[in-house]
Amino acid sequence: MINDIIHILEKVPDPRVDRTKLHLLSDILFIAICAIIANADSYYDMQLFGETHIQWFNPSFQCC
Repeated sequence: MINDIIHILEKVPDPRVDRTKLHLLSDILFIAICAIIANADSYYDMQLFGETHIQWFNPSFQCC
């Protein structure tokens, strides 16, 4: 199921400049969705959520 969601998110066009990409947009969007479901209220909350749950996210994510 997670891979299905990430596969859908990979279709979202990424407007960022290639040299500035540290993470895939699909990974960022997936963390944001999960954080919002977990009641994150700000970008900082989303970042904290992603950092706190990195072990859970890590197997699904790829590096650019």
